[in-house]
Amino acid sequence: MSEIFKEIFTIFNSLETQEPELIYIFEKHSIKPTDEIAKSCAIISSSINSILKLYPDITEMNDKIKIKAHLKFYYQLITKLMHFLKSIENFQQLSDDYYDQMIEFLERKNFLINGKYTNLAKKELEIFFSEEKRKEMEFFLGKRLKDPFKPKKI
Repeated sequence: MSEIFKEIFTIFNSLETQEPELIYIFEKHSIKPTDEIAKSCAIISSSINSILKLYPDITEMNDKIKIKAHLKFYYQLITKLMHFLKSIENFQQLSDDYYDQMIEFLERKNFLINGKYTNLAKKELEIFFSEEKRKEMEFFLGKRLKDPFKPKKI
């Protein structure tokens, strides 16, 4: 296990403090704590940026998969939090189900990371490092760059 991997997981571990706070906020079923949610978004986003600066130095595929799976969870969390904030801004009221779904997402973190997001990370990295897939993408992109406005044949 590399020092960079340890540093990245130190950052991920620091993010875990956000989760109980968010669950506590959502359990209230209130639209009032938008500032706290926006603050959590900023903290998570800043942490992700720090991780992304370190990620290119990771060489072990299993380490890349673990990191990518965690990143996927936090990307999804930010997306959900931003949607929550926009919904409050637009509607000024949310259903109880909405709050419960946010809580469920946070409580299922480990299940999602170890299952869905790890599987997606593996597939993405396999495609990224596959010479065959890379050639297919280069061919496709090369064709599109030569004539980007050419209509597709149906």
